[in-house]
Amino acid sequence: YSLKQEDFGQTVTDMESLIYQLGAGLYIENDQVVKTSRGGLVAIPIMVDGIQLRDGTFSEIAYLSSDMIEGIAYVKSNMLLFELDSGGEDGALLIWTLPGKNVPAKEKEKKNKFTSKRYSNVCTFYNPKYSTPKEKANPEPDKRVTLLWNNAVFTDSLGRAVIEFYSGDLKGDFLVNIQGISRKNGPVFKETIFSVN
Repeated sequence: YSLKQEDFGQTVTDMESLIYQLGAGLYIENDQVVKTSRGGLVAIPIMVDGIQLRDGTFSEIAYLSSDMIEGIAYVKSNMLLFELDSGGEDGALLIWTLPGKNVPAKEKEKKNKFTSKRYSNVCTFYNPKYSTPKEKANPEPDKRVTLLWNNAVFTDSLGRAVIEFYSGDLKGDFLVNIQGISRKNGPVFKETIFSVN
């Protein structure tokens, strides 16, 4: 997964959008670049110009934008392990800056104020329909770990919404993580668990 200068277009794009555009299933959570792996979230190490960031937080790269970098890539390979100080089993995010684009500390501080636009992006996530008898009788087991991811749910005036989805063939407890933006209360967050028997 990689993007280069020629892929960026004319509009300057912020770093979170670039990570999203990679299409590698990476996103930002608790100031970390994360990916779903082994049934949970794992933090992905970040390398800028061949050097692994000490803290590995998104804040360290949030000031970067498409006009400041030569390319960005997500690489999942054991070849990286010898280059990384730690992590890398689930890959790494690599960023190459343009020559002369080392940003002074004061400019970095100004641009480090980050506002997430993630809740406004809509992307398609595979969600089986099982609408025909043939689909329902499919002998291939459905072993999805993530049952549903939908970032375009709108509630009614009372804050209610109905969400329907099919569970997979895996049994056990599943985590429900709901995050959103409320006009009245700002960011909202709720977690619960349901079981598939």
